[in-house]
Amino acid sequence: MSIRLSVFYHIPGKKHAASCCSHAHYQTGNTPLALVWKDENCSQYVIDTDSRGQVPSQQQVVLELQVDGKLTSSDDPPVVFGCLETDFIQKSGLQSGNLLRFAINDGGLSFGDGKLEKADMQYLGKVNRARAFADSYSKIVFQYAVRHSPLRVEDLFASISSLSEQDNITRDMEMSKSQIAKQISIKAAWENK
Repeated sequence: MSIRLSVFYHIPGKKHAASCCSHAHYQTGNTPLALVWKDENCSQYVIDTDSRGQVPSQQQVVLELQVDGKLTSSDDPPVVFGCLETDFIQKSGLQSGNLLRFAINDGGLSFGDGKLEKADMQYLGKVNRARAFADSYSKIVFQYAVRHSPLRVEDLFASISSLSEQDNITRDMEMSKSQIAKQISIKAAWENK
């Protein structure tokens, strides 16, 4: 896969993103069967833009309001990013199922053990009715990472190469172990004669 991705990545021309699919049935929506890579070299819009094509000063996310006031992603199961107080929900005329836009404040997203622990967000309002779904957890985290600590494709290639080298070393070690075992059994058989 890394060779194909590398070839795609270095082909000149305008691209939206690199899509890497495993050999499997196509499944719509978020799936581990397809990965998408975006950076400034293969996508014109790495960071989400507003309706005018401008990058907002703060990352904006769309979350779905649940009956209990929780604000969740579109994932199954959904990831909870926060909660609105019942008083605020009633005063604002919000209802369960509403899609709401938030800005990520300076406190950002906090993670522990690979999981979201806290999101510092500011309510901006309801989203356009044409919008069908909240943002996915992976999109929100990707956009956050692009703004704060972007991953370069060279790092990805180095990681893939490193894994391949580790596999080769493991195979060589297993081969050496089996060769040693054969030599020991040959020596034992020879000594028993």
